[in-house]
Amino acid sequence: MFAFDFNDVVLQYLKDQKKTVHIGTIDHSYPHCWRCDTPLIYRAISAWYVAVEKIRDKMVANNLKTNWTPESIKE
Repeated sequence: MFAFDFNDVVLQYLKDQKKTVHIGTIDHSYPHCWRCDTPLIYRAISAWYVAVEKIRDKMVANNLKTNWTPESIKE
């Protein structure tokens, strides 16, 4: 379902649950694609983050063992 169409579903659910105090619209600028002029929709996604500083020395040591092609990208 397109994200903006889902707004109506959520609003109706909140109304049915009597969880709304006020529903209104706020107009604001929204980022759009410079090529096709469609709205850019940001969404939260799960992500993994690695504390690289903690494993830096091990990564550098393993990097030296790796067979890089071309050799110049090793450094």
